[in-house]
Amino acid sequence: MIEIAFARTALPHEGALALLVPENARPAGLWAEADQACGGALVRAAAAAEFTGKKGKSCTILAPGAGLSRVVLVGLGKPEDHTPQAMEAAGGTAAAALSSSTTAALAVDGMPPSQAANAALGAMLRSYRFDRYRTKQEDKPKLAALTVLTDDPDASGTAWPPLLSIANGTAVARDLV
Repeated sequence: MIEIAFARTALPHEGALALLVPENARPAGLWAEADQACGGALVRAAAAAEFTGKKGKSCTILAPGAGLSRVVLVGLGKPEDHTPQAMEAAGGTAAAALSSSTTAALAVDGMPPSQAANAALGAMLRSYRFDRYRTKQEDKPKLAALTVLTDDPDASGTAWPPLLSIANGTAVARDLV
């Protein structure tokens, strides 16, 4: 599974970036900053793909600029749909889309610390892979660490240990099965 770290929201200078986007939201925070740094490529790509932030939908923009290898927009749905399970699902979707990157960040800016921790849990659960008996490692995901960008990394880090225990327990159960 991947390693999770929490950091203050800032635009990465390299690697891949996943942005969690509420339904029908206008670019704000890190999304607006990333779009501006990429010359408007994110908004144009979202419009071309008819991405509106609906729950379970995503839009990947390859080589948008600003040193980023890819940007993934992950839809969260309406604000009332932002449950812990929905945040886990969004984090899992982001982890799957970022798995071919070596450096990646997941932006959860503008959301409570508990939601950032739940998105990290989803990413960690999605990144699980049983490799013990594999003879070929060519298709192994490159993503080994994910930085969760949040407005309050200390509070998110405090909410993380119980969820990390859940992820580790789930991995043990999956290994045994």
